[in-house]
Amino acid sequence: MLAPGGWFAASDWMIAGDTPTDQMAAYLALEDLDFQMASPARYRAALEAAGFVNITLTNRNAWYLEVARGELSLLETRRDALAAAHGAEFIDHSIVTWRAMIGVLETGEHCPHHIRAQKPA
Repeated sequence: MLAPGGWFAASDWMIAGDTPTDQMAAYLALEDLDFQMASPARYRAALEAAGFVNITLTNRNAWYLEVARGELSLLETRRDALAAAHGAEFIDHSIVTWRAMIGVLETGEHCPHHIRAQKPA
């Protein structure tokens, strides 16, 4: 239980709007994700409805885009060694998935966030 005056802090994958584009839906299918991402606006509304105050949502898209590009580079440049260790099918699927993820990160539709909110005192 969060004490009065306490802070809730989390990170979560988010989507810019409440309905994914075809490009985002294709990425989610590649990831085999069976949950629905919420938009920052939907998160804020839920936190406000739960009575939280001092809500901040920090978009971490630019940071994660660079991380994902580095991960893709590693997958591509070390593909043969990774395939030998983990299976070619798995690594090849990962490369396709990371390319799709970078696409939706580049558009800003995939927007991981840090979330903070305070329970009123």
